[in-house]
Amino acid sequence: MLVSYLPLLYSGLVFSQQITFTARNIYRLALPLFVGIFLMGLPPVYLQDLPLMIRPLLSNGLLVGILLAVLMENLIPWERIK
Repeated sequence: MLVSYLPLLYSGLVFSQQITFTARNIYRLALPLFVGIFLMGLPPVYLQDLPLMIRPLLSNGLLVGILLAVLMENLIPWERIK
């Protein structure tokens, strides 16, 4: 599964070369990326106790990473953070 996401990760990293990195931008990039990669490597045993309806959503690292990035972008007032 990770192999199919590597081209997406590569295109994201190529795009990130155009960004001037500040502490704020690093958090915006790294947190969803690391959470998504962590969930992709998580054994399915850890997700067995979750309700059947949300188990496929939380076991998909790409989906959780995208949702986390969108939520962070819309809920955190980044312009006030130095």
